[in-house]
Amino acid sequence: MFKLKAGALAVACVFFLSVLSGCTPVAEEASTFARVYTPRGLGMQVADSLSSSSSESERSQSSSEESEGEPPAPAPEQPITGKVTEDPIFKPTEEDKKEDPQRRPGGNQNGSGGTITVPGTPDNPSSSDSSSSSSSSSSSSSSSSSSSSSLSSSSSSDSSSSSVPTPNPPQNGWYEWEGKTYCYVNGKKLTGWQNVNNASYWFNENGELSSKAGIDVSQWNGKIDWAKVKAGGIEFAFIRAGVRGCVTGKIVYDERFVENVKGATANGIEVGVYFFSQATTAEEGKQEAEWTLNAIEGLNVTGPVVIDSEYVGWNPDAGDTEPRGNKLTKAQRTETVVAFCNAVTAKGRKPMIYASRSWFENQLDLSKLTGIEKWLAVWASTVSWSQPFSIWQGTSTGKVDGISGNVDRNAWKIVL
Repeated sequence: MFKLKAGALAVACVFFLSVLSGCTPVAEEASTFARVYTPRGLGMQVADSLSSSSSESERSQSSSEESEGEPPAPAPEQPITGKVTEDPIFKPTEEDKKEDPQRRPGGNQNGSGGTITVPGTPDNPSSSDSSSSSSSSSSSSSSSSSSSSSLSSSSSSDSSSSSVPTPNPPQNGWYEWEGKTYCYVNGKKLTGWQNVNNASYWFNENGELSSKAGIDVSQWNGKIDWAKVKAGGIEFAFIRAGVRGCVTGKIVYDERFVENVKGATANGIEVGVYFFSQATTAEEGKQEAEWTLNAIEGLNVTGPVVIDSEYVGWNPDAGDTEPRGNKLTKAQRTETVVAFCNAVTAKGRKPMIYASRSWFENQLDLSKLTGIEKWLAVWASTVSWSQPFSIWQGTSTGKVDGISGNVDRNAWKIVL
């Protein structure tokens, strides 16, 4: 008995020292307690790891490289025989909706990791806290007046040169000058990726706004007034085409997909599409791409075709089955994504991958994803990454006229 107690004490000491030294297995085990649920899809974790001091909030979840337990069951056979958005086999039932990863109940409903607050908007900079726009207008007005009167005077050249307006930006707020838009904070122009007023933007090295404003939506955003969305300054939208159930693996279409695509394009909004993947093999990844390509036939979809790869929240205490996509190794998950992107490319379309930064770095093999454009989800006031990416999703709690409740806000970098 004494030997057993001594042995148990030794094991306890080793475990305690492992925790203090940051032993990887212990850290990995502890990370499972950091899992959070998502209110509406694109599962999220609060931090990249326990050792991270970053305050950003990302839609992802760290998991062990090798998953334990039984492998996911094969997805049901669903042959594509016609237009998938009109085929009853792909119509979601109430049971299918319960399996929708973007409907999974969750705890952390704050999808914003911070923002910069300034007066005005890019489309209406005149409401900034400095009367810069009106000042510029006044200068321009007096300039015209001065120039007109000086035409009849002998000092016309001197008058016209002195009437040229000079930049007068606000201390804090949006500002337009010579056809360019800037945002000033404490008298300085913002540069790089910035979340301003809970919306995402990219400013080039000169501080010029150089991104398109966008959103991504699914049927869970409800009925959308796309005319109001356009009037609110939105230039592009990623619309969910379909989703694979996180338990059975059944593919179903998004019930508002066609409605949303037609509504957006009718109002001059560029459209890309995404598929929420729960593929567990390369063949299933290819199938998801072929299904999505079929779904967009005949629709005015000119943007990328995106695979959404991420952690899905679940609650074992409530009897939930672990989502099939969570069980994969990094190699397996990468194979599904590559297969999807290759199938899209083969049809002359541009593929793209959506994921959080930690998901890209820990759950996908980036060395096999070079040359494929990336859409990065990091809910924070700003973001940087060692990898190139085209689109930044900076918040899930954005507001846009025409959409009830919260909506994901994105910035699409304009490359000249």
